Amino acid sequence: MDNKEFENKNDISLPEEQIENESAAPVEPEQKLDDARRVKALSPSALVAKRFFRNKLAITGLVILIILFLFCFVGAAIYPYSESEVFTTRKTLQFDYSFAKITEDYSSEYSVYSTSSAVFRAKINGNIKSMRSANQNTRYFDGYLFTKGNNGIYTVSFSGDVPVYEFLEKESVGTYTVKGAVINFKTGNLKEELKTLLTSDYFEKGDVSAVSVEYEGNTYTLEGGSVVVNYAEPKFTVKDESLPEGFEAAVTAASDGNFTFDGVDYTKTTADGKTTVTVYKTYIDNVATTLVFDRYDLNNSLSAEFRFEALCAFAANAASFEADGKTYNVTYPANDNILVTFNDGAQVVKYVEASAYSVRRYSGQDAISVATKKAMSKEMRKMLEEGKRETTVSILMEAIDEQGNYVYNEDGTIKFEEEEFYIKTEDKGTGQQFVFRNMQEKTVADVDAPPSEEHVLGLDAQAMDVLARIMYGGRVSLMIGFIVVFLEIVLGTIMGGISGYFGGFVDNLIMRIVDVFYCIPTMPILIILGAMFNTLKLPNLERVIWMMAVLGFLGWPGIARLVRGQILSLREQDFMTAAEASGLTNRRKIFKHLVPNVIPQLIVQATMGLGGVILMESTLSFLGLGVKYPMATWGQIINSVNSLSQMQQYAYIWVPVGGLICLAVIAFNFVGDGLRDAFDPKMNR
Repeated sequence: MDNKEFENKNDISLPEEQIENESAAPVEPEQKLDDARRVKALSPSALVAKRFFRNKLAITGLVILIILFLFCFVGAAIYPYSESEVFTTRKTLQFDYSFAKITEDYSSEYSVYSTSSAVFRAKINGNIKSMRSANQNTRYFDGYLFTKGNNGIYTVSFSGDVPVYEFLEKESVGTYTVKGAVINFKTGNLKEELKTLLTSDYFEKGDVSAVSVEYEGNTYTLEGGSVVVNYAEPKFTVKDESLPEGFEAAVTAASDGNFTFDGVDYTKTTADGKTTVTVYKTYIDNVATTLVFDRYDLNNSLSAEFRFEALCAFAANAASFEADGKTYNVTYPANDNILVTFNDGAQVVKYVEASAYSVRRYSGQDAISVATKKAMSKEMRKMLEEGKRETTVSILMEAIDEQGNYVYNEDGTIKFEEEEFYIKTEDKGTGQQFVFRNMQEKTVADVDAPPSEEHVLGLDAQAMDVLARIMYGGRVSLMIGFIVVFLEIVLGTIMGGISGYFGGFVDNLIMRIVDVFYCIPTMPILIILGAMFNTLKLPNLERVIWMMAVLGFLGWPGIARLVRGQILSLREQDFMTAAEASGLTNRRKIFKHLVPNVIPQLIVQATMGLGGVILMESTLSFLGLGVKYPMATWGQIINSVNSLSQMQQYAYIWVPVGGLICLAVIAFNFVGDGLRDAFDPKMNR
């Protein structure tokens, strides 16, 4: 046995199997911690990564952040709903079906139907109310005669400037100038023979008492410098071709003043001894009423002429009237509505009813039949008689769909059904109003729907999917956080790098600026800016941009101080001496050699600052000063649940969002702590 074998057998560090079996292959000895072969050359970044991934809290935070980013960005991309999609549902709820009022009430406004003087309408209501308060049947105002007619209708008559007929007993045909004996005729229609007579020598002498010419029964004389013709028979001029037969004789026989012909009142006047007599016809110019027309055929519209003529007939209790080239008959049933009918040749057709009850659909449409309106009017009058403010009744009425159209049976007749109505009275400025409400099935926004299979986290107060809004809101909140931190790092690095490298006056100036920024009350400034944005009504995108810019501008001083402190220590190192010797520019020294050595601290600061920015954005949105609806952010979603009762009722909305905000902030802090420990292992000691 040689010495080597002897040494192996006596070496206690070798395995026992190797000692016993000398012929076995050599076994590598177990490596120790201080074994030189174990030392490996690791780069600084690899050492940082190794230390980071050994930190369990840092890994936990990193996993949470990855899940959050996948949830907000990938989840929102594959989720079938958007952040602003509104969901509807079919519900049977009590809706306002119609509103009604009794128009004969004293406070009701009168509807005015006019033929010409539309400008005068504004004063008609005031005059009628004055008449009612004074219990007057007639009233004169500004040339108009107000008359209270039958059925609560007021007529406004006018007379004075619309001549329908006139005649002349004497008329000037020319002017006579004594000096020069010249006659200027007003018309060229005089016969030449008459002109010769009028211009004869003896006529031109100017002796008024002696000059007179007879021609075709008429007498021509000189009167005060005029040549006047006195007609043997009055000369008539017709202004209205529809004047009835015998009207001329009646006018001639009548003396000045009022006279009646064929049931119509006229006025004949002769003013200041003039021979022109004008006949005026007094006519109804306006009709004012509180009656409401209810059409039997809702597809027909009533013309202005029909309404005017019908109301004139109602005021006079006339049995018929003409309008639109058709004759209508009127009946006045006791304790019922005024009925207007017409004969179409085969039968009497009901056309409209006029009543003191105005019943309309709450949408403003007149889509309620006469029968239903009369049933509702009956219930209204019953409530007034019994002094009730609210009641519930059943009314047999035509079935109407959501579009206001009738529902028909298979045989083509209108379908009738019992409807239960809740009636309530409301006092309005124009009188007492009745509101009819019934149960209706309608498509409505599915607001505040609880969680379901289709909507995992339910719907919010605007009927939007909560889960979709959380995803899209996370995108905005995280985006704001990253951009704000990026702005802070860029500004802080530039200012801090310049301050730390140059020192002296530059350092003092920049640090005083930093001190000023530290004195700025960030939250009040942000609240004031948010209120200003609300006043200016900025769009959401502009609000987000301004919010990020302001937060970044106000947040850079902390980064600047960190960079300045690091550079103050780094600029005295040997590598900076070498950089000085090599003649590099200041810009390259700062941003090529100094700033890269501060990057680890910047990464830590940025990571830990992200959570604070997200909290700031959430706070502003919660206060209503951040992003506005419908754009979603986590803070804006929580703002939708802002009372104790809502927090109890809608926990499925604010709890998930609040949890995500907490997770994001904690995760960023975990990652920031892990990076800080990885870059500077001494911090763990």
